[in-house]
Amino acid sequence: MAIDHQRPGFDPLAVDTRQLRAPGAFGAIAGEAFDTSPGPLALRALGRGLDPVFDRLGAPTGEEDRLLDAEEANALYGIDGAVAFDRPIRKRHAIERNAIKRREIIRRDIADRADVNGATRLAFSFAGALADPLNVAISFLPAAWIARGGIAARGAT
Repeated sequence: MAIDHQRPGFDPLAVDTRQLRAPGAFGAIAGEAFDTSPGPLALRALGRGLDPVFDRLGAPTGEEDRLLDAEEANALYGIDGAVAFDRPIRKRHAIERNAIKRREIIRRDIADRADVNGATRLAFSFAGALADPLNVAISFLPAAWIARGGIAARGAT
């Protein structure tokens, strides 16, 4: 998905042409891999999941905790074809979804225009995924279960 440079509010300085070289592409591709890893995803989900708990405890609320209806959220934080809200959402979560999608769009644009081949993209993505310790730990689970099953099968014969 390329950035629509004609879209109102587009910041032409957001994508510096220096980012199109390998180091910038590394940052874009590895950053996207990290942002979509289990650790950051779980932390964001945990934050959203704790809202009802804080509400019941009577935690102080501010402007960021205000509930926006879907129409207002779309007007303020929606991105055509990328971020849409179909139900009420807290303002801070709408801001977060908008920011995550904007980073994704910019990173994808940098990665698409960068002069790197598929193997290099895979290596950059792998490096970004390794930055999440939860992702690394989860990757060993299938191997542990397979090994455990093999050991159990050998013991049964």
